[in-house]
Amino acid sequence: MTGEDRPPSATLVGWVSERLRGSGRLVECEVRGASMGSGLPDGSMVRVRCDGAHDAPLGTVVALDLGGALTIHRLVHHGRSRRALGWVVTEGDANLTCDAPVPAEALLGRVDAVRAERGDWIPVDVAVPAPATRPRITALVRRVVCRATEFHPRAARAIKGAVVLAMTPLVWLRPYPESAVRHASVAHRPRS
Repeated sequence: MTGEDRPPSATLVGWVSERLRGSGRLVECEVRGASMGSGLPDGSMVRVRCDGAHDAPLGTVVALDLGGALTIHRLVHHGRSRRALGWVVTEGDANLTCDAPVPAEALLGRVDAVRAERGDWIPVDVAVPAPATRPRITALVRRVVCRATEFHPRAARAIKGAVVLAMTPLVWLRPYPESAVRHASVAHRPRS
């Protein structure tokens, strides 16, 4: 494996994120994984505007540093209570559950555009529209995690971790159609 084939280390992702966050620069990167479903399949090229995305409206596709991994997900909750201010919840369009709440400083920026097969950049809101409907379990888990975040983000993280543990056998049994790519996202841990 050459250096070009290896994914960036958590240290490198954190270092780059710290230096680019809030700069407004545009950064192109390749999506790895299926958490955003068919809207951003594995291998898609995205352009991220490193603006910190702190004022991004709900539903915005954002890039964030989750424990040293640059992740592209949709913003689904901004903390509003005294304890939750400065915390956000994100969710991959193809995930069965939302992510655990993370500090807002994990946000690198908004995904600005997606590169089409022809090489043209398409605005992300055109290329990756929000899912029209979500499975009931997805909506329920999101509601519980977001409400728990308002009570205390650490409590919400614990609830999210318990949900992942409880859902793991369901994901293994695959009670949904084979054509659907679904998985329970892990409870992300903040960097120490």
